[in-house]
Amino acid sequence: MAVQNDDLLRRVSEIMDSKLSSFEQKISKQQRQQHEQQLAKLQAANDKTFVFKRKGNEAQYKFNNSVREKLIEANTSLTEGDPEMAFNSISSGIDLIHQRQKLIKLADSSKTGWRTVQEYTQHELASDEEDEKRIFKAEIRAEKKLKEERIQKARVNRRTTPYPERAPSTQNQPKPYEGGKKSGTCFKCGFAGHWAKDCNNGNKETSSKS
Repeated sequence: MAVQNDDLLRRVSEIMDSKLSSFEQKISKQQRQQHEQQLAKLQAANDKTFVFKRKGNEAQYKFNNSVREKLIEANTSLTEGDPEMAFNSISSGIDLIHQRQKLIKLADSSKTGWRTVQEYTQHELASDEEDEKRIFKAEIRAEKKLKEERIQKARVNRRTTPYPERAPSTQNQPKPYEGGKKSGTCFKCGFAGHWAKDCNNGNKETSSKS
């Protein structure tokens, strides 16, 4: 009878230990999840307050965060002894990097660069066309928008740039009066500034001879 009681107590103790261990693991898992959620909220709040000056840097920052989240998920799964979940998180992170590498190549090979990538990603979910056709259409849209922006910028520059001041024209203005002097040389006396009919030099010479 005593042996049976000892066996019963041992089994109850094993069950209690197993339940307690499972409960502790559950509590530990919940605590880690809460901790990760709090970190994610703090990170999101920090992202909202920070304003990027360049869209390219903002896109790269968001991508890095996405990969970081997948790595955190994988690390948590390994800690909790869930290798399958860790494998899925790592695979998702690899897919994100693969897609990013593809977009970098697209931007580098396109005449409009990241504008084409922006058009491509905006219509990615709404389109089931072949990838090559989608890239071609995205590049056309990007080129069209770039031309429109340049035209608009040129119009604004024309409005804000003042017209150059015109120099006063002297073509039709009357020449200043030169006090009655006439151009040319008098053939009678050889002096300039008058004509022969108005020459008084000849009269002076005649009067002096007489």
